Parts: sequence; C-alpha cells; structure tokens
Amino acid sequence: LDRDGNLIPTTGAFYTWGLSEGTFHVDEDGDLTPTEVIVPPTPGGGNGPIGYKATATTINVQTVELGYVGEAPEALSNDSAIQFDVKIIRHERVSNTFSSFNISGSARRFLPSSIPVVTFNTQTQDGANYVSDLSIVINSASFIPEIRVVGKANSAINWFATLAVSNKEVVPAIDIVLGCTDPTALNYNPAAQFNNGSCQYAPVQSVMVLPVSVNSEITSLNVSHDGGQSMFPSFDPAIKDYAVKTALGWWGNLNYTVTAGGQTITGKAQTNRVLEISDSFGGKYYVRFLPSDISSLCPNIVQPPAQDYEPGLYLYGAAQAGYNYYMVFSAYGVPMWYISSDTANGAATPYSVHKGSSINRILGNNTNGATKETVEIGSEFPTTTTYNTVTGDDGGGVTPDIHDVQEVITPGRNGNILILGYGSGMYIQEFDPVTKAKVWEWDSKEYFNTTNPEYFHTNSIDVHPVTGNIVFSMRHPGCAMAIDYSTKDVIWVLQGNNPIEGAGTLQAIRIPNKTQNTKFISGSNILGEPTLSGYTWNGISGNHDARWLPDVPPLTAGNQVFSIWDDGTYTAAPQARGVIYEINTTTGKAIHRSSVFGETGAEVSMGSYTVLKNDSGAFSYTLCAANAATITEWVGAVAGNSKTKVLKLTTNGAVYRYVKVKPTHFTLANLRSCWTQRTAPPAFDAGGGGAVNNLTSGLQAYWK
Repeated sequence: LDRDGNLIPTTGAFYTWGLSEGTFHVDEDGDLTPTEVIVPPTPGGGNGPIGYKATATTINVQTVELGYVGEAPEALSNDSAIQFDVKIIRHERVSNTFSSFNISGSARRFLPSSIPVVTFNTQTQDGANYVSDLSIVINSASFIPEIRVVGKANSAINWFATLAVSNKEVVPAIDIVLGCTDPTALNYNPAAQFNNGSCQYAPVQSVMVLPVSVNSEITSLNVSHDGGQSMFPSFDPAIKDYAVKTALGWWGNLNYTVTAGGQTITGKAQTNRVLEISDSFGGKYYVRFLPSDISSLCPNIVQPPAQDYEPGLYLYGAAQAGYNYYMVFSAYGVPMWYISSDTANGAATPYSVHKGSSINRILGNNTNGATKETVEIGSEFPTTTTYNTVTGDDGGGVTPDIHDVQEVITPGRNGNILILGYGSGMYIQEFDPVTKAKVWEWDSKEYFNTTNPEYFHTNSIDVHPVTGNIVFSMRHPGCAMAIDYSTKDVIWVLQGNNPIEGAGTLQAIRIPNKTQNTKFISGSNILGEPTLSGYTWNGISGNHDARWLPDVPPLTAGNQVFSIWDDGTYTAAPQARGVIYEINTTTGKAIHRSSVFGETGAEVSMGSYTVLKNDSGAFSYTLCAANAATITEWVGAVAGNSKTKVLKLTTNGAVYRYVKVKPTHFTLANLRSCWTQRTAPPAFDAGGGGAVNNLTSGLQAYWK
C-alpha cells in the first residue's frame, strides 16, 4: 500500500499484504483509508497499479490479501477480460447471515458451497480489460471473512478492483468484541463476536483420548503411523472423525505423525485410542487407530454421501465367525465406537444389534445369544445389563433366540425388554427392566398347530410406539405377522411364497377358534405390487427385519404401515428389495406403498431395511444386502418406487444387520471417549513426560 492507500503489485510470485484484525474506514468520497500502511517490495516490470476503494461506512476484517500472479505477458481480448480466483475462508459464522452466492463474467469459483456471497463482474472501458466490480455482500457485521484476489494482466494494462460491503446494520469498529467463541473452552466469552484464536481447553480426562495441539489453524490434516497407513477418509473440514487402519493387535503400541496446518507433530499411541487434534480457533478433529480385526470390518466406500444425504450413524452386526462386535460407524466407514459382544473374545453372534429407547443405548446378544443385554455408552466406560428368557407359561423351557431383542417405548411399558425365544414352539417374553420379572408372554402353540420353532424361524420383532402391538418377520414360511398386545390375538398375517418346513402356510395350520378374526393376506389381496425385469412380485419370500413405520401416514385412517426386507430367496425375483406395505385390517388387503430394489440379485438368508424419517422431514431408506455384503442408501418420497441413491458401501464379509439411526441417538463425545472393551484399558505411557494413567478406581484418568 502506498501512502494514498493504493495497493501496488509486484512482479514474480504471488505476494500478500495483510491487515490482521484491522479496520478499514471510508472517507466522505468513498475512498478506502486503511488504519495502517504496509509498503510491499518495489514494483517492477512496468505493471500498473491496483486501485482499491469501497462504498461502505465501515469494513471489519480479520485478514485481507490482494495481489496478482506475475506470469509471462499474455494478450487479452476485449471479451476475455482478466481471470480471477476468489476465495473467502470462514473463521467464524455467528449466525446464518448470507444471501445467495453468484459469480458472473470470467470469474472462476473455488469456494465451498457453504460459504456464500460474492458478486463478481468484468467490464470493458476504453478498450482496456479490467475487473470493475468485486462486491462482497455481508448482511451482518457479525462475520469475519478472509478475502484473496489473484489477477492476471498484461504488463501494459492498468487494472483495479472495487470492494463494496453492504451491511444491514453497520457495527462500528469500537463495538466489535474479539475473543473465544467456543462454548467448550475454558475462556469462552459469550459476548465475543469473532474468534481471535485465544481459546484454551482443559486437559482431556479420558484414558481413550490423547490430546494433540496445533499452533496454527487446521486447514489441512493427515495422520499416519509407523506401519505406513494414513487416515481415512481424506481430510474435509466438515468431517470431524477419521481412522487409521493398522496390522497391530489390541492395544498395540505405535508411533504416529500428525501433519496439520503446515506443522508436523510426532508421538506415541496405541490401537483403539483416539487423537483429539485441536487448534486455538476451536477446530477439533478426531483420529482413531484401529487394531487389525476392527480394520478388516471397516466398510469400503463405493459412493460417498451425496448432496441429498441425510446425516446419520449406523449400527453394525457382523455375521462373520470370530468377529463378534457391536459397532457404530459413520457414513464414511469410520468406526466411531465398538465393543466385543461377548465378555471374552469368543464366537458370539451380534445379529440382534439395535438401538435402545434412550440416547447412547444399544441392544444385542451376549455369550453367543445365551443372554440379551443393553449397553450404555458412557462418557468413559460402558455399562451393561443382561436379560434372559425364563420358563414359559406352559412350564416348558425357553431358549433365547439370537436374532433380535427390542426395548419398548410404548407409554406404560417404556423400558421393558422384549425377547424372542424358542422351545416347544416360538415365544415372545417381556421383562421389567428393574425387577427382571417376566410381565407378558406370547406362545405360538396357542394359535398354530405346530411345536416346531423352526417352522417360524422368527428373525425380527418390533413394538409399535403408540399401540404397543407387535410385528415380526418369519423367514421359513415367508410371512410377517402382527399381534394385538392387549388381547394377544393375531391381527393379520401377510403370507409369502416359501413354506419350507413342509407344513403348508400358516393359514393351513391355524387353530380356528383362536384365529377366527385373523386376516390371512395373500395372492390377489396384495395390491399394487411392482414389476421389474419382467417379474411381478406377489408378497415376500425369505424375509427379514419387519418394522412398524409410525411416521408414514396411512392412506386410510386406521390402517397399519410397516416395512420389511424381502430377500426373494425362494422365487424368481431379480432383486432383493426393501418394501413398505399398508395393511387394511377391515378388508384384509395389503397395499404396496413402495419398493427400493437392491443391486446384487436376490438374497439367501440375511439382510435388513431401515426406513428413517430424518429431522429435516425427508425419508431415507437403508438397504443391507447382507449375503452380497453391499449397503446402499436412498432418499425420496414414500410413495412410488423412484428414489435417489446417496450412499453405497461394501463390507469384507456378510453383515446381518446395518441399521441407520439419527446422529442425535448418540453423544459423539461418548463414542470417542468410552472404553472399547468391558474392562479398563491398560495404562499407557506416551513417553517424553506424557502419560495416560488409570487411577485406582479404574474409572478416571488424566493427561500429564
């Protein structure tokens, strides 16, 4: 800047002139008058000056950089003008203050779509090409941008840029409050309008999380370890959680390298532990080192989350022998948290992993399905409560089934645990979570004339949150069934296409005086089924994962809406599908509402389908083609079969169930800091005076 406030370019490389946390004032004539003058290197090469003025009363900025790239002279035609790159970096958005983002003329945009507001035009005057207007519209003074303008021009051409800032409410510089705007910091200042990089944080109080501080703002990040592997996914400021795969065992020692914001930091860690990498501007990113068995279970991202993707987390139940973990994944395949589904690393089968009724709670199998449990993911350690089936009302023994367990959220029963069981038939038992006493039971022998539990092979169970009625999926007869909770009567049965136990359909073995009001639905009573590749569906086959859909309004009041995964196993169906049906309990008809088709053909014996109404009001549909180890997610209206695919991943083995939940079901801090085993992790010495130590209780730790 010269003494008149003009910015003078130099030749050669790109030069920057900065005014840190400064204020530009505009005089009566609209000229920009800086509060300080910085003189750049002597200009050369015959390049003309850059004029710089503004049309606002006050412009509050943190950093302004203007300059140009001194490349070889190039001829510019009247219609090509000057090529500009414009970049605005958000340091702090106090509120959603911006209008739409537009660029016209010969400008080129490389801004994240979340950072709007620039209008940029090129004009011609007296045969000379120049940028006549670069306007940045800020609808509130409560925002600090960083502006970088890079221009190219023939050395014989003079050119300039005009900066215009328009504020709804101009805040005088004297009223601007700088400070720490992160509420989690020790020195948080609620009156601060702009983050000035002064935030200070308490030491991390967790044996799982190792803090790493970076001096500069984190605008790039990579973490690797001495085994050679780097973090995934690639860094994106919008993604907070990452992982690094290793070939090490549980709590294996490693050396890491963090490269962030132009700084390199090395240190020691162990598998399972998480680096919390932070800067003084409130930026925080988390990187977990994975032991080899967890590394092998990470999904492979074929299609990352697309534009219309609705945020969520995923509960994963592995179906591979020896990989007995409950797991919570991000949409980018990062294991957010995991724990063995057995007290010992045996051969438990976590088929029944599902979300609980309260935040941070999951449900699953323990000791190979011999017991059921709830797992509370705490801020430091997990808390488990186990349940088991008891003797049936008929006096016979009941063995817990491995396929599912549910927690009731219906008023009056909230928190009760529902367990599938088998013995001389199929059982459903409900337990009080406090007393562990059985409070309700349903026995298939009272309604169907068979004592063979494998006739049913029930693989899912669900409780309606309002009515309390129960729906479940039965693979072997290819049926879904609904039970009235208060009377225990069978309301309806959607009959399928594969009675494989040799006893005929459920209707053929019903006990008449107990099922006289039951609607058995099949054939022409299933309406509106789709056709694909010349095949028309008529009901379900080899099915799994029946779930009530209380968020989907029925076409007719009083009808019951549910979803189910239709494997298509025993039919000529070209694809497995997730399907939504509406049951009219008066007419005894099933109305097909929509199908989302898989991409890997019919399935054999597993799979899941999650229909989720997100906080935005949009529905997402997550298909787990388990045998094909492929998960896809789609969005769109419930009606019809047209949906948009927004995510696709594959797994390195069969996955019995992959359930999407809202991100609010978990506290992210708990997922990062909670133990990944059922006992306290070992003490760890980070070396160089840094250590994470388990205290006597094993429940607290400190970073020294």
